[in-house]
Amino acid sequence: MRILVLSDIHANLPALERILQQRLSWDTIWNLGDTVGYGPWPNECIDLVRSYPDSVHLAGNHDLAATGQTSTESFNAMAAAAAEWTSQQLTDDSATWLKSLGSISTEGDVTLAHGSPRFPAFEYITTAPQAAQMFSYFPTRHCFVGHTHRPMIVVEGISMPAEALFAPTPGQGFDLAPARALVNPGSVGQPRDGDPRAAYALYDTDMQQIAFHRVEYDVALTQQAIHAAGLPRQLADRLPPGR
Repeated sequence: MRILVLSDIHANLPALERILQQRLSWDTIWNLGDTVGYGPWPNECIDLVRSYPDSVHLAGNHDLAATGQTSTESFNAMAAAAAEWTSQQLTDDSATWLKSLGSISTEGDVTLAHGSPRFPAFEYITTAPQAAQMFSYFPTRHCFVGHTHRPMIVVEGISMPAEALFAPTPGQGFDLAPARALVNPGSVGQPRDGDPRAAYALYDTDMQQIAFHRVEYDVALTQQAIHAAGLPRQLADRLPPGR
């Protein structure tokens, strides 16, 4: 089975559509959370990902905030304002769907979590020592996470500098068969690794291989919609530099 792995869509419809428009061969979607928040198309993105049957979806911290399931006290002012705006835009159906999602799941030999297997909705995995600790928190062979908006792959038992957490090159594939791995596909809607292109990964469960990919989308269109919605200007300004 080939799985399209997505995370941190953040209501960026043009970015999501560009990924789904690629001539890819995949059987289902694993969406690691934060479908909404920051971006101007929350309901449209929810409707689109829900249209694919048998997909797996998690709740991220912004999904929880937009539906009143967690406080925005730990959010910066920009994120809090976006969460409040999103909560006012969600249809009843969209809010009900988001509330039905958990932040961690097990799919075969892979644990899926939004942030980390230790604190599924909220923990950012940002250093190699921290990543090494995570292997004791999931019983499956691999764990896929999102939340940092940066592609990552860490293999259990291999020492590496912190910057190597964000090393995967677009188009690069990895064989996951030899050892346990912790993987982040990067962000669809708001990358923060200096590359503004929408990020995703393709996971082949039979071959035990994962490949990281990027695709260009109409950033200016998303910026215009952010401005039109009255969302914080910084949310538009950060998209072109991918920061």
